[in-house]
Amino acid sequence: MKNLTLASTLLATTTLASPAFAQSQFFEDIEIRSQADTVTEYVFRGQSLGAQSLVSDTEVTLPIGLSGGFKYIAGIDPDSAVQRDEIRVYVNYSVPVGDAVSVDVGGTHFYYPQFGGLFETRGGSAGSYEAYGSVGFNEVFLKPKARVSYDVTLENLTIEGSVEHSFDLSREGWSANVGLTAGYVDADNNFLGFANSLDYGWGTATAGFNKVITDNISFYGDANFTLNSEDDTLNFDREVLASGFDFATRDSDTKLWFATGVVLNF
Repeated sequence: MKNLTLASTLLATTTLASPAFAQSQFFEDIEIRSQADTVTEYVFRGQSLGAQSLVSDTEVTLPIGLSGGFKYIAGIDPDSAVQRDEIRVYVNYSVPVGDAVSVDVGGTHFYYPQFGGLFETRGGSAGSYEAYGSVGFNEVFLKPKARVSYDVTLENLTIEGSVEHSFDLSREGWSANVGLTAGYVDADNNFLGFANSLDYGWGTATAGFNKVITDNISFYGDANFTLNSEDDTLNFDREVLASGFDFATRDSDTKLWFATGVVLNF
């Protein structure tokens, strides 16, 4: 009888402890990445949306493949007086298909706080909502990746592809990386007027380095060369008119911009 009672007690203790252990393990497997960058020009999909800017990004990834993040972009250059702050809130789900192929689906809310409330869109001037899907091939040379995005507010379709390669340098903790991204925007509504026409294509070549400082901290820097079909990629410049903003970007001879940042992983 004593043995039976002892076995029952052990079984009950194990049963109660298992969910607690699983819950503890779940929280231990949560990953947090936080990143702070400065860019000489804020370029998004081949268009200059701002002068020198600060970019902060924090993302939380759960062990079930679900992640979400918050990104904030703010101008710090004197030319950024009329640059709009941008906030992105996004969620992503990584479909479990294996290590060789990565499939992701998700959505992003673009929000411009100077132009409206958090959930307002005002035809895209205050914000917009975008859905996307992507597929990447992790074990193929250059790791090609394709992504399709659709902004349901602006009714804009974006198709883009990228390749990249990273290799270790002779100094411990240092690595170099190169990449190429190209895309096309089929824009039914371009309220910002950045391009001379609604549809445009772009390409960006990137070369940079990464330095691992500790297991949780790394530093990076890269140079980017961007071209688009409208030849108005960089040189963010807007004039404040009596009637409002003149959103036309000015042509620039330079297509080169730089980025540096610190990445924290927990």
